[in-house]
Amino acid sequence: MNIPDSGYTDHHTHPSSRCRILTECDARAAATWDEARTMIAAHIVANPTRDLYVVHGWNQSTWGTPAQADLDALTDVGLVVINVSYHGALLNTAAAEKFPGTIGHLVSEKDFEELAIETLPKCDDLLVAIPKYHEYLSTLGVVSAHDMHVATMDQIDAYRELDRRGELAIDTTAFVNARLLDDPRLVEAVANPSPRFRVAGLKLFLDGAIGVHTAFVTEPYLDTHGHGMLRHSKDECVALIKKSLTLGLATPAIHAIGDAAVATVLDVYEELKADGHDTRGWRIEHCEMVRPNDIPRILALGAVPVMQPNFHWDLDHYGDRLGDNLRLINPFRPLLDAGVKILFGSDGMPEGPKVGIEYAMNRARFPEQQITLEETLIAYGITGLD
Repeated sequence: MNIPDSGYTDHHTHPSSRCRILTECDARAAATWDEARTMIAAHIVANPTRDLYVVHGWNQSTWGTPAQADLDALTDVGLVVINVSYHGALLNTAAAEKFPGTIGHLVSEKDFEELAIETLPKCDDLLVAIPKYHEYLSTLGVVSAHDMHVATMDQIDAYRELDRRGELAIDTTAFVNARLLDDPRLVEAVANPSPRFRVAGLKLFLDGAIGVHTAFVTEPYLDTHGHGMLRHSKDECVALIKKSLTLGLATPAIHAIGDAAVATVLDVYEELKADGHDTRGWRIEHCEMVRPNDIPRILALGAVPVMQPNFHWDLDHYGDRLGDNLRLINPFRPLLDAGVKILFGSDGMPEGPKVGIEYAMNRARFPEQQITLEETLIAYGITGLD
């Protein structure tokens, strides 16, 4: 088999929000808090006039959890240190005062989402940043991207304007936050896709991430005895999806990391199918922990898990939290053997398919995580495969 060096689809990434990394502090490569602190300090020195500093890459497993005093020591102005999962952040005192809706030093889930949205680049900045980020993705062989959390009309407007100018280098499919459902401009954007950009569906966050203990799991975390959290009830999900479908958003996409969250997504989709909706092609984003008895339910619905092979990484870091339930992570082999279609994306951790291919082929710990090269490439929607 010849492996093309281009033509990949990243089915789960975030160009219009992660492009902010180009101008903010990218500390994802830091292996320790000391390394991160040095990188943050250098960024602050290089950008002395900013009234807010945003840092990307906090990882509890390698950095620990820096105290608010540690962050205060770096700067007197606002400092937000975003978790690598993008489901939480640490704030220094000035940032906590700047965003009074947040509570304390550590924010997660809904509070973090609102903070992240409030600090997103505006349209004029996105018109510069998105093409640069797309240029980077293109070097990884990505020709099509699914932007999985578009939360502002600035993001949509930037994409449409770039396409109008002929400056959108990557075909882009957007999935939008429920906060946009009442905006009449969204309806117009859905009804009038441009050649390289369209809005396809609603994106809901049902649970969080293992890294901040908010992924919703059946058995409690071994180190905290909690089960994580559901951000929406089943009824809320059903109502929001029905509303989105009436607006022409044909493909719901629900974030579910924990096994209990995945089961809840299936409950939601089953209720909607019983109500007469065609659930084929509806997405389960990440679908990271899957219990064997839920695989036939996914197949019966025609739902599509959109998964990340690079999340095999979690096996090296979360044994203290999940114990034997690590084996529930990324069961690609049982899903494919059952006839379930799966798609792969990166979630920007890191971007592009090459790391995912390496994990799926060579870094699977359990047999149920390993699949063939051809199956891996098909899951990336590769073109030119022979």
